[in-house]
Amino acid sequence: MTNNPISETFKYEARELLTQLEDALLELEENASSIAAIEQVFRTAHTLKGSGAMAGFTAVAEMAHELESAFDMVKSGCIDVSPELISLALWVADFIKTAINENEIPDEAALQRVRAFVHTLKQICGVVNAEAAANVVPADPVLAEAAATSLYFLRFIPSADLFGRGISPMGILSALSEYGPLLKVAHLGSVPALEDMEPEECHLGWDMLLSSSADVNEIRDAFIFVEGESEVHLEAIAAGRGLDLEGLNRLRPVVETGCDLSVDEARSEIAKALAKPSEPEPSQSAATVLVHAESVSTSSTPQRKKESTPDRSDSSDNERHDFLRVRADRLDTLINLVGELVTLQGRLASASLRLHDADLTSINEESERLTFSLRRQVLQTRMVQIGTTFHRYRRLVRDLGQELGKDVELITQGEKTEIDKTMIDRLQDPFVHLVRNCIDHGIDSPEARRAAGKPEKGRIRLTASQRGTHIVLEIGDDGGGLDLNKIRGKAERLGIISADADLSDKEVAELIFHSGLSTSESITKISGRGVGMDAVKEVVQELRGTIEVDSVPGFGTTFLVKLPLTLAIIEGLLVKVGKGHYVMPLAEVSECIELRRSQTADHDRNLVMVRGEIIPFLRLREQFSVVEETPEIEQVVIIQSRNDRVGIVVDKVVGGHQTVIKSLGEMCSHVPGVSGATILGDGGVALTLDLPKLVEIAKEKESQTNV
Repeated sequence: MTNNPISETFKYEARELLTQLEDALLELEENASSIAAIEQVFRTAHTLKGSGAMAGFTAVAEMAHELESAFDMVKSGCIDVSPELISLALWVADFIKTAINENEIPDEAALQRVRAFVHTLKQICGVVNAEAAANVVPADPVLAEAAATSLYFLRFIPSADLFGRGISPMGILSALSEYGPLLKVAHLGSVPALEDMEPEECHLGWDMLLSSSADVNEIRDAFIFVEGESEVHLEAIAAGRGLDLEGLNRLRPVVETGCDLSVDEARSEIAKALAKPSEPEPSQSAATVLVHAESVSTSSTPQRKKESTPDRSDSSDNERHDFLRVRADRLDTLINLVGELVTLQGRLASASLRLHDADLTSINEESERLTFSLRRQVLQTRMVQIGTTFHRYRRLVRDLGQELGKDVELITQGEKTEIDKTMIDRLQDPFVHLVRNCIDHGIDSPEARRAAGKPEKGRIRLTASQRGTHIVLEIGDDGGGLDLNKIRGKAERLGIISADADLSDKEVAELIFHSGLSTSESITKISGRGVGMDAVKEVVQELRGTIEVDSVPGFGTTFLVKLPLTLAIIEGLLVKVGKGHYVMPLAEVSECIELRRSQTADHDRNLVMVRGEIIPFLRLREQFSVVEETPEIEQVVIIQSRNDRVGIVVDKVVGGHQTVIKSLGEMCSHVPGVSGATILGDGGVALTLDLPKLVEIAKEKESQTNV
């Protein structure tokens, strides 16, 4: 299948729908009588069926159709939600996920999987209470059909660029006709003269009458790929009054007249025609025709906006917003351009200080304000709520818990915390590894939990919060905690530490981030090889973040990940050592103090006393082999990293600097203590410092001095 625009749109929508589907199924596993969850599964399956068929994903549509049929029986009370049904429904979700990711190249094996699923599903769903069905008194089929169907008025004005996006309006009209008899009347008055016609633009629109037993939301699914970009008006105008195609055609003159009228006027004319007395028909002898104007619009016209009344029961969290789907690479380009603008603003500020021109200074100040606002708004475009990512782990927790014979639930908090989309994408695999470790190593067996006085059901916690200019993510469990003695023993056998190393409990716990270190007694397909925790730490550090572990014996283990709000542009502190300039992330700077030679003359230790606290420090000139003469008075930038305070000694603190971080390239990417570079206002280059790494180096040097 080719990657045409409509299939790409479907795949994007389908991934979101699959997340909703899995969430609803997992909720049903906990509460099989949840009406909301049953409705969610049914609606999601219906949408996947319709949009999958329109996009050409036939196997997806067939699978979704069978799932929809099954949950239609659940809705009607014919069958109950069972573990077998949920397992099959989750299997369907996996199948659809694979189909859309692999562009669904149908082969015989895939088709056999579909047929096998359909057969199994029919075995589960085909058991209907035949006795109850036999006792039902058959109703008049004409009356039953009339009561079950409604008459809908639709107006569809496609956007002019519809063809350019790979969408055919005839496909939408064809989808509508599947819901029941459909009368279509084209808006010929909108078609331009031949010499003015653009062959690549859509000039037609339609007014339609549809007689269907489907509800408004089902019919609205036909417009899923044009919603928000085309004018779509849909409303029920006669509930319980179905018409066949002949009856609809009798209304054609009224509909044709309405094409030149507003939506309200056209609807009014049709309502008048329906209200006129007609020849008695069997379908109307015992039914009351209800004509109303309850409007449900997928893309409101100006007239409908004036009439609509907000639902006061809706919370502010459900406020409707207009969304525009934009390719991620375009956002990346925009952010890069803003970064270049920030660099240019730095050059303007430097020129303003150098020239002492009042007009230039005024322009610089205004430009600085606008650049700051633009930067803030553009960076917000890549921020997404982390809740969707958290929900994806519910299925992992459920499946892995069942595989290991453990009853585990996922608890989430801070789902509305926003984080850079790039970070979320990079953290997917590391978080999967951490969650798997928590379930496999952390959560005890049900027997062990009972013996320890704990509930049999274990808990995995995922929390997110914003603290200043950082995002803090926590992944934890309520298991037995880390076995520090076992970790230390394994580290000694591997030569990671010496037998006489003096380490705190926290330092021992953090040994698990060394490659090859695992305390698991056996190797399984889930864990046990000691591979992964070092990769998790590496990814976090590449994102300029930190990760630490906290474990309490008998109560569980928590991994704490701290990340900057954004990767592209940061507020930095510009410092100077010799002739070189360096930038530190300002969020990690605690304070700056002076350091005189006399303060370290009486001892050969990199230590400084700050208000009664002894703080180790690292000289940048020694770290980067700077040869220029050391000044009499140096500056110490105190860094707060995790629970440690470490000083970075520089020649001079220049001041604040908006920093656009650039990669150093492959050759310089592994320089210890350096994370990138930035361009200064005068065109020079400053290295951006990896402060967590420098803190590690400072602590290692102090430990070696103590030995």
